[in-house]
Amino acid sequence: PSVFIDRLLARKPDFVVWCCPGYANQYAQLCLHDAGIPVLVVGDNASVKDARYLLDYEAAIMTGLEEWRRQGIRRVEIPGPPPEPSQPWVSPFASAMARFGMPCRWINRHPGQSTTAYLHSLARTPDTGLVVETDFHQGILATHAPQAFAQLMRRTRVMLWRYVPLY
Repeated sequence: PSVFIDRLLARKPDFVVWCCPGYANQYAQLCLHDAGIPVLVVGDNASVKDARYLLDYEAAIMTGLEEWRRQGIRRVEIPGPPPEPSQPWVSPFASAMARFGMPCRWINRHPGQSTTAYLHSLARTPDTGLVVETDFHQGILATHAPQAFAQLMRRTRVMLWRYVPLY
């Protein structure tokens, strides 16, 4: 982190806006704070010393589901096993789904099933949207079967968390 901090400090910023920093970045945040540079943190794990702008998962989910409903999406599939209840988006997602009355189901990959075949099996009807809920799962799907992942994203509505894979 010191190379990053040195390069950043050399530019003499008035402030830094940092989106979704990880816990590993706390040292860098503290260095900036010690240098007198305010760090405006956007995310769900911001440093206590800096301004904190929280992501509103429920508002984001509701906006996405409202748009999906206008486009004819009536059910949702999520690749992978059901998530741990402690994940920050689970509670807002569950409440939003209940409000919209959209059925939702997690779809596990069958033993021995290729990633490509798994992706082809998802969201096969036009009224089904797909939620890829973790960066880890999204990265595996996009890396192991990039063409199938791209076809899936062209074939159906997909809600991704944090970023769109461009690799």
